[in-house]
Amino acid sequence: MAERVPSPPPARPDPWLALRAFTAARIALGRAGGSIPTGPLLEFQLAHARARDAVDRKLDGDTLERTLRDRGWDVLRLHSAAPDRRTFVQRPDLGRILGDQSKAALESRPRAAPDAVLVMSQPLQKAFSPAPVTIAHTISPSREISAQRRRSSCVIS
Repeated sequence: MAERVPSPPPARPDPWLALRAFTAARIALGRAGGSIPTGPLLEFQLAHARARDAVDRKLDGDTLERTLRDRGWDVLRLHSAAPDRRTFVQRPDLGRILGDQSKAALESRPRAAPDAVLVMSQPLQKAFSPAPVTIAHTISPSREISAQRRRSSCVIS
């Protein structure tokens, strides 16, 4: 008579699965031998490639400035304290503050209160997000803004 093979014990629910609903972090991906399953691995590689593309994409400041001026905006071109792309990637804190020349240019302007101020900077976004130039084409100063008040925009590159 054949001996009966015992059935495996019932699987316990994975507590990490419930936590996935609360975070975008890559948790509870599963295992495939000593690695993660192919699907989550490919998703990570795609997300990593998109992030690299976003960092490598340059802001077309000249086109953006021209577009905003054509739409009636007073444009002030500013630059962050990060002198180049490599420094920005290594020191993102410098990308969040203005460079000395830009500070001086901003401080030398009259202190009139504009009706609107747009700040457009280097996008670190997914490739399918609208570019700043596209956004600039869709906005225009209101016709109701009085002639005495300035419409300002800052292009930070």
